[in-house]
Amino acid sequence: MWADVIIVGILLGPAAAGAWAAASRFVTTGTMAMEALRLQSAPAMAAAWERGDRTAYDEVYRVTTVWLVLVSWPLFLGLATWSPLVLGLVGPEFAEAAPALAVMALGMLAYVAMGNVNAALLMAGRSGVTAGNTAVALTLNVALNLALVPWVGLVGAAVAWASCLALDSALCLVRGRRLGLRLPVRQVALAGAAALVAFGLPGLAVHLLGVATLPVLALHVAGGAAVYGVLLHLLRRPLDLPDVRTLVRRPRPNRRNR
Repeated sequence: MWADVIIVGILLGPAAAGAWAAASRFVTTGTMAMEALRLQSAPAMAAAWERGDRTAYDEVYRVTTVWLVLVSWPLFLGLATWSPLVLGLVGPEFAEAAPALAVMALGMLAYVAMGNVNAALLMAGRSGVTAGNTAVALTLNVALNLALVPWVGLVGAAVAWASCLALDSALCLVRGRRLGLRLPVRQVALAGAAALVAFGLPGLAVHLLGVATLPVLALHVAGGAAVYGVLLHLLRRPLDLPDVRTLVRRPRPNRRNR
């Protein structure tokens, strides 16, 4: 991220670097769910690895990956849809970074779909592997920035950033397969499809119709949340989600204890 700011500033000037930094902060804020799940799951993965329970190690990774997609995809789809409006809240001079924000947000979909695989490798004592993967991704990031930023501006920086993140996770996932990690492709696809139906398709309609206003934003969020809730209820078994009715139903009193 900091390398991108420096390169954009050198190639496009300080104003573009400021707009890029503002856009990137919205995306990194969206990774809070990933950080929260990492802090929760990392000790469990480390404990499973230490006792040699590869099944539990993979299960923690699988469950957190599905939940990460469920929580994060709606947010990033929203950022991609409403990037001009979001950056406009910071200031009109930041609107030039709206396409870059949309590209970064869409790129995050692939990144989070691979889950906290980096943390999984770290908990298995593979810090050297993760450091090597990061070095490769950083090299790609700098090379793509130098090649794309002079050509397509901030969008090029966004493409470089999204590409290096995806490469980092993909390299970790390849190595993780040797340790027993398996990406839950079917569940990730179902969770992602639910988010796309509830938030992605309406967001595409907003772009095509050119109706990016605050009332439409409120309708997008409320309507998307309602549709999303219904879809997740219907998909609760394939996604291994608890039945939502058990979360809101009040337990009946035990007559013997009256």
